[in-house]
Amino acid sequence: AALFSFRALSRVPVDEAGPGDIVAIAGLSEATVGHTLAGPGREEPLPAPAIDPPTVSMTLSPNSGPLSGKDPLSKHLTAQKIKERVRREGLSNPAILHGPSAADADSVDVRARGALQLGVLVEAMRREGFELCVSPPRVVLTEGPKGEKLEPYEDVYVEVDDEHVGGVIDALTARKGEVQAMGQALGRTQLSVVAPARAVLGYRPAFVAATRGSGVLTTSFREYGPYVGPLGAPRKGTLTSMADGQATA
Repeated sequence: AALFSFRALSRVPVDEAGPGDIVAIAGLSEATVGHTLAGPGREEPLPAPAIDPPTVSMTLSPNSGPLSGKDPLSKHLTAQKIKERVRREGLSNPAILHGPSAADADSVDVRARGALQLGVLVEAMRREGFELCVSPPRVVLTEGPKGEKLEPYEDVYVEVDDEHVGGVIDALTARKGEVQAMGQALGRTQLSVVAPARAVLGYRPAFVAATRGSGVLTTSFREYGPYVGPLGAPRKGTLTSMADGQATA
């Protein structure tokens, strides 16, 4: 093993480093975030900071469509390349977990703390020349001590103009959300809602449309709680007929 410090753009070997120093360590292939590096005789690890568990998963697989390999910018098309890239991401990002997919041997299941984090990974892979298929996001379910099904809940913080409050509350409560607090300031209303993580998946476009782009919505993991069952199929749109006649579609 060897210890290196950074001086400008060069890496310099050193014998010791102190608090605040940025160093590189060679010779420890399995070391990652949260591990404790110590000398002989020191076997007690330092307490690692708690990391929120993954709540959303996606399945990544090679592109199986008719246009596979036709993009001149695509460089990595095989399942092995995709799995290796996901494995390398997990080494530097402890919030990313991965494992084999039960549906297909060529696919890999990736879990993260939210759909945004998975979207950032997929976008980075696409810019690196990967060509892949991505499944819709789904929440990670677990079992409680008595075998009951548990699902992740999130704290949803909303800030909207007063005129849009009613529609936002109706939409979130229809998705099994519970309003915890409400406040007003300068013509804006702030809401604190606890809702299943499933309720937030796919809701952001509807939220932007309902608030005409003026609303702010942020989420953070709260806890795992009882599974609340189906959320109900949201209405995706309507068509209003202007005259009687036979439908063609």
